[in-house]
Formats: sequence, structure tokens, C-alpha cells
Amino acid sequence: MMRYLKMYFLSAVYIFIGKVLVFMLADQHALGYTNYYYIINIGYYLTAVLIIFWTLKFIYINKLNQGKSEFVLDGGIFVLFVILVYIVATMFIKKYVAHFV
Repeated sequence: MMRYLKMYFLSAVYIFIGKVLVFMLADQHALGYTNYYYIINIGYYLTAVLIIFWTLKFIYINKLNQGKSEFVLDGGIFVLFVILVYIVATMFIKKYVAHFV
């Protein structure tokens, strides 16, 4: 159980802090749509997708002997958690960080 919480927490931290840092380092309103903006965004999203797939693979391997329904439930909870963290990061950027950039 502790391993799942660590994986969830590390994924959430990367998604939240990464989204804020990407906004601060490569804001399209400040820099325009330059190559730097696209490189930073593509790197962030590819890394986020890799972390999400890595966590889902970890859940699948550990839930393999418990059945498919257990994996689907845990995977669905993780995906909803990731979506929630992404929405919270976007709200945080709009409310607090957008004023600093």
C-alpha cells in the first residue's frame, strides 16, 4: 500500500510542479509561440505520459494475481487522481502564478 501512495505522490508532484514551472519558464504570452515554448511543453507532456504509464504498469504488475476488475478500479482511481491534480495545477496558475509572470 505504501508503494502505491509513493507512486501516486511522485506522479502528483511532477504534474503539479512541472506544470507550474513550464508556465513560468515558457509562457506563451510572454515568449510567444517560439521553439523554446514548444520544446518545453513537449518535454513536459511526454515525461508526464511516461510517468503515468510507468505507474499504471506498476499497478498492473502488482494486481495481476487479483484479477482484472481490481486493476481497472485502481487504474481508474489513478487516472482520476492525475486529472484532478492537473486541474488543480491549472487553477493555481490562473489564480496565483499568472500575476508573477
